[in-house]
Amino acid sequence: MNCAVCGRELPEAAAFCPRCAHATGGAAECGDYAYEAFISYRHTPEDRALARRIQRRIEGHRVPRELRQDGRTRLGKCFRDEDELPTSDSLPNLIGDALGRSRFLIVICSPRMCESLWVAREVELFSAYHGRDRVLLALADGEPAESFPPLLMSITEKSDGEPVQ
Repeated sequence: MNCAVCGRELPEAAAFCPRCAHATGGAAECGDYAYEAFISYRHTPEDRALARRIQRRIEGHRVPRELRQDGRTRLGKCFRDEDELPTSDSLPNLIGDALGRSRFLIVICSPRMCESLWVAREVELFSAYHGRDRVLLALADGEPAESFPPLLMSITEKSDGEPVQ
């Protein structure tokens, strides 16, 4: 299936076009997430250390009593590949499934991250499943222009001519 606005080929079950952010209506909103966040990063010592710190902070965070929903006292589990993925031949399928079942995507951004095809693919898939507004960027090193994922830095237009960021 292709996007009706920009014509880009869409991933299976895409709810949004990763290029222009047009809602496709292809996937139902997932109300039961397995993960609070999927943490995407380049496997370098610096980026890995920040990913681990963010994971510990999220998983250890106690939700204030007045903000608790469904009796949950903690935010929830994060997906970080080194903790969650078994050695498997179907790595892309397992990652795609985890991205679809994650409430947020946290991208550890650095100039090193921009060299990673895996991180770029994770940003693209998550954006297709859930839209860009649930992608959170953590600047680990460098300036935004050299460290943020190119897909999220691009500005395109909706069908009505309004810019999408």
